[in-house]
Amino acid sequence: MAEYKVKADKSKNFSLTNNEKLLGKLIYEHWYSLKANVELIDKLFKIEPKGFLGTTVEVKDSDKIYLSFTMSWNGNIVITSKLEKKVKHYFFKHKGILKDNYLVMDENDKELMVVRPSIKWSKFNYEFSISTSDTFEKFNNKEILLITIAHCANYYLMVFPTIFT
Repeated sequence: MAEYKVKADKSKNFSLTNNEKLLGKLIYEHWYSLKANVELIDKLFKIEPKGFLGTTVEVKDSDKIYLSFTMSWNGNIVITSKLEKKVKHYFFKHKGILKDNYLVMDENDKELMVVRPSIKWSKFNYEFSISTSDTFEKFNNKEILLITIAHCANYYLMVFPTIFT
């Protein structure tokens, strides 16, 4: 099990860290945007909505799509990963009555991580603590998946805001 932090640098920039070590950045074009850039130590990605209504969001480099996600009818976010040879699906779900925590589950309903948002009133945005399972820690490319999860949490809070966090 590991603990990660996603902290706001500025109003629209977030840094992913583990034990104070910078793993990557999520940089939004502007407030309430689905478009963002991801800077990992060794790779750059773009996060962009796809299609006319932008209901699906893709994480890609210049040509290849690595991850995509969409909000399902029940309020969960379905994440499709092409990071490995086999396509996998993950599910971002709210937990609790006040939607104050989020879970990421795999296709077998196994919990991979818990995301706990906290509002930073001085910055007027959220930061996140992410606790991952031992299973998740064995994943390759986990940094891009963690940043995508942070983007999903921001997206979820944009669509379903709450003041109880």
